Amino acid sequence: MNRIILLDLLRFFAALSVVLFHYTFAGYMSNNTIMFDIQYIGSIFQYGSMGVELFFMVSGFVILLSSENKPILYFVTSRITRLYPAYWVGVTLTAIVIAIYGGEKFSVTTYQYLVNLTMINEMFHVQNIDGVYWTLFVEIRFYLLIFLLMLFRQMKYLKFYLLVWALISILYHIVTLPSLLNFFLISNVAPFFIAGAVFYMAYRNNKFSFLDYLILFLSFIASIMYLNKHISHMSEVFNHQFNMSIIFSILISFYFIFFAVSNNVFLINKDKKIYNVMGGVTYPLYLIHSYIGYIIFNNLYALMNKYVLLLSTVLLMILFSYIIHIFIEKKLGKYMKKQILQFIDRLAFRDKH
Repeated sequence: MNRIILLDLLRFFAALSVVLFHYTFAGYMSNNTIMFDIQYIGSIFQYGSMGVELFFMVSGFVILLSSENKPILYFVTSRITRLYPAYWVGVTLTAIVIAIYGGEKFSVTTYQYLVNLTMINEMFHVQNIDGVYWTLFVEIRFYLLIFLLMLFRQMKYLKFYLLVWALISILYHIVTLPSLLNFFLISNVAPFFIAGAVFYMAYRNNKFSFLDYLILFLSFIASIMYLNKHISHMSEVFNHQFNMSIIFSILISFYFIFFAVSNNVFLINKDKKIYNVMGGVTYPLYLIHSYIGYIIFNNLYALMNKYVLLLSTVLLMILFSYIIHIFIEKKLGKYMKKQILQFIDRLAFRDKH
C-alpha cells in the first residue's frame, strides 16, 4: 500500500510540473498562446515538461501491477473504464470552452470533437483538440503491447521482450527502422515504459537481477538519446536554449527515486486518504488544464494581477479535477466497469450452457 501512495505522489508531482511548464513557460513562448509572460517563474519550470516522461515511467510500473494475474478481459475493461470516462469529460469541456471563449487562437469543429472522443484520432489524421492529448495515444499503444503479451501467454517472457524493446529503442536513434515498427513500439519514448516495468518486476521479486540492470542501463541510454533530440526540437520551437546537464540530472533523479521505490526505501505511514486524492486528481488535471487554462489567462489577464491569476487558475483546475475524479472516475467509471464485467460474465455463462 505504501508503494501505491508514493506512486500517487509521483503522479501528482508530474502533473503539476507539466501544468506549471505550460502556464509559466510554454504558453507564452509558443507563439504567444498566452498573451503575457511570467519570466521569473517560467525560468524555474521550463523543465517541467519532463513530468511527461515521469508519467510514462509510472505507467510502466502501474500497468504491470494492474495486469499481473488478472484475466485478459478484466485488464481490457479496467483500462477502458480508467481512461475514457474522464477523457470524454475533458474533451467535452475543452471543446465547449474553445467554442465559446477560444477567440482567434483556438478553434474546434464538430467533426474534430467527435473523432477525438475515440482517443485514437491521430490514426485518422485528425488533430487533437488539446495538444497534451498526444500522450494518451502513446499510452494506448503501450496497453496494446501488454494486451498482446497477455493474449499469447507471453508475460512470463516479459524480460526478454523488454530487452529486445530496449535495444530497438536505441537502434531507433542510430539507423532507420520501419515506420510501422516505430509506430507500434513507440520507439522514441519506449525506454521510459521499459524502465518503469523493470522497476516493478524488481519490486515484485524483492531484488534486482543482472538482466534487470542490463535492461535499465539500455533504457537509460535510449532515454538520453531521446531527450537529446527532444530538447533540440524544443529549443527550436521555443527559440530558447535548454541545459542538457539539467535534463540529465532530472532523468537520473527519476531512476534514483524508482530504485528507492523498488527497494521499499520510502515508507509513508500516515493517513493515506490525502495521497489517494492527490493521485486521483492527476489524470483529470492533465486532461483539462492546458487549453482551458490558456483561455482563462487570455480572457482575464487584463483584469487582475498575473500571479494571482496563475495561482487562482491552478487551484481552479485542481478543484475541477477533483470533481471529475469523484463523480466521473470513481462513480461513472466504476459503474461502467461493473456493467461491462457483468456482461462478460453473462456471455461466459451462456457459452457454458
